[in-house]
Amino acid sequence: MDNLIYRTVKVAKIRREACSVYTVKFKDPLTAKATPGQFVMINVIGVDEFPMSLSYIGEISGVTFKVIGEGTQALSEVKVGEYIGIKGPLGHGFQIDPRDRLVLVVGGGIGLAPLIPLIEKLIENGVETKVVFGVRSSEDIFFRDRLSALVDDDLIIVTEDGSYGVKGTAPKIARKLVRENHFSRIYACGPEKMLYKVFRIAVRYGVKAQFSLERYMKCGVGLCGNCCLDPLGLLVCRDGPVFDVETLKKISDFGRFKRDPSGMKIKV
Repeated sequence: MDNLIYRTVKVAKIRREACSVYTVKFKDPLTAKATPGQFVMINVIGVDEFPMSLSYIGEISGVTFKVIGEGTQALSEVKVGEYIGIKGPLGHGFQIDPRDRLVLVVGGGIGLAPLIPLIEKLIENGVETKVVFGVRSSEDIFFRDRLSALVDDDLIIVTEDGSYGVKGTAPKIARKLVRENHFSRIYACGPEKMLYKVFRIAVRYGVKAQFSLERYMKCGVGLCGNCCLDPLGLLVCRDGPVFDVETLKKISDFGRFKRDPSGMKIKV
């Protein structure tokens, strides 16, 4: 299949969104048909390759990322008109139930990026959507205008240091909202410790939920097994990265362990 083969795409736009957060946009007919939550393998030619969820899906698609190493640093320095390698879209994204009337979307840090196309699709389908976006400080906020244009009064930005919006954490605000509203579903993406707390909220209050997990991926297509989830042997790249709450109830690794580049288990 064409989506499993690397191809080159021309960089159409690059933008600095916040402290160490960048968006790179490109035109690609395959990613234009992606489902929110799917990811692509990005190859910065001659430097490194790594997975990234799509933050823009359409005629002009894009990825939004935080600079954390050599590969992402190199991607942040590409110029408009230069080429990068891309493979995908890959994995399984978020599923929308047209019967849902009110949902909660919880994003933590850079985990907000793949949730934006989901929010756009939810609103397009007439689903009332409340959004909680949690970051450490005001310097980490990105897509504020894009979010406001989509959900306006249904957006709560939470900062741990209280430098913007509500002081606290995303899970604490999510718990309060779940108590006060009858959500038919929760969608979440962010650091796994945050996801696990939101997962426990969903389980406690009996709310259906979907979570996008992050794991170290070498291949992105289920060959290396480095993103394996015990004890079911599910692969984040092939079977995810989005999993529902019922599946995660059976995953002993969730919220506890992930694997390093060598495949060794390490604490989340």
